[in-house]
Amino acid sequence: MRALDAIGHALAVAGSMTWQITWSLILGFTLSAVVQAVIRRQTIVRLLGDDRPKTLARAAGFGAASSSCSYAAVALARALFRRGASFTAAMAFEIASTNLVIELGIIMALLVGNVPLAAVLWNGGISFGGVVAFIFADLIIIPILIIYRKYYGTRMMLTILAIFYAAMVLAGYAVEFIFGGLGLIPAERAARVAETGITWNYTTILNIVFLLLAAALLVRFFRSGGR
Repeated sequence: MRALDAIGHALAVAGSMTWQITWSLILGFTLSAVVQAVIRRQTIVRLLGDDRPKTLARAAGFGAASSSCSYAAVALARALFRRGASFTAAMAFEIASTNLVIELGIIMALLVGNVPLAAVLWNGGISFGGVVAFIFADLIIIPILIIYRKYYGTRMMLTILAIFYAAMVLAGYAVEFIFGGLGLIPAERAARVAETGITWNYTTILNIVFLLLAAALLVRFFRSGGR
């Protein structure tokens, strides 16, 4: 019975987490479709077509204003790259899209983590910098590495893995030392892990809105004969 209860609880947590990201996932893939179908290639090349600091800062700004879902961010970065953005700018957009969004900052303030597991790790004794590195590493999990391999090839996937891993480790160390030196690391380890279940809040409202949007787009797509 305990095993069944644990499995049931795990499935409930997974369902709750899926519900939390549904609207951002739909938003990200919708933006990806808009980039490919509406925005002119010349515009993307003009805004994101090189690796200058100004361009990378612009890419990070666009990313921060977009979805916070990793899978949607990867798809959108791919769309930008195919439409003329430099690869570096596309990666800057992708990283910012998952790690610089306002929503993530709010959740970190409430939990010290962007998923329940991060909060559990913090409560269990992991360092503050380790929590940050864990959060950043959402972009190099195995399913996303498989997507990278499909999009860019095995060699580029391994390159992204190496560079992102090194950057995330260094970022974790930097946060640990800087925040520790400034006395900003929370003294208590009592992060609140999000409860499972669906409640009437802003997430539910956004999910309903974006699910209706997705349904409308699908109906339009099939009525047009898939064009």
